[in-house]
Amino acid sequence: MAKDKSKQDEFQSIQDDISTLDFDVPQDILAKIKKQLELEKERPEISPSTLSKELMSIAPELKRKMNISIAIAAVSEIFNFASYFFGAYAAMWVYNFYKSGTGEYGGLIKYGSLTFLCIIIHLILSGISTTLSHQTAFSILAKLRLTLFEKLSNPYSIYNRLESWPITSISSTNYYNRHDDDDEQISY
Repeated sequence: MAKDKSKQDEFQSIQDDISTLDFDVPQDILAKIKKQLELEKERPEISPSTLSKELMSIAPELKRKMNISIAIAAVSEIFNFASYFFGAYAAMWVYNFYKSGTGEYGGLIKYGSLTFLCIIIHLILSGISTTLSHQTAFSILAKLRLTLFEKLSNPYSIYNRLESWPITSISSTNYYNRHDDDDEQISY
């Protein structure tokens, strides 16, 4: 409810800004702008989950691959966090060693090795996850382009209808300058 209120306030401020501008805008154009703003209010917002569902509907066979990529990325971040954890233990060992002046290097070697191992595992898993997600994204993009190409190559598409119109009805319409003193003809 609060989101609708903020959206209404935003559109009202846009309308107020338009009305305060000192332009000589025809009323029909202002009416079209207001109508477009009203239509914008009614249009449903696109959420990330809706967008994800729509994109995955193009290539449903890639959904499993994307889910695997997400799971690998999550595990990778666990190892990334663990590296900080073990690194903090290694730093604490160094602090205690210098504070007391005594100790064995076994703790430092253990925590340092675990930190290094976690970083290596994180980098490997992160690379695998990134590769899988990029492959999925490029496959979806390729399918999206193919779908668009198929729609454009459809014999009933707007492009083919435009191609069948006589060229004179589109391109050689003559317009006149708005100067009253000369009737110079401009052809587009």
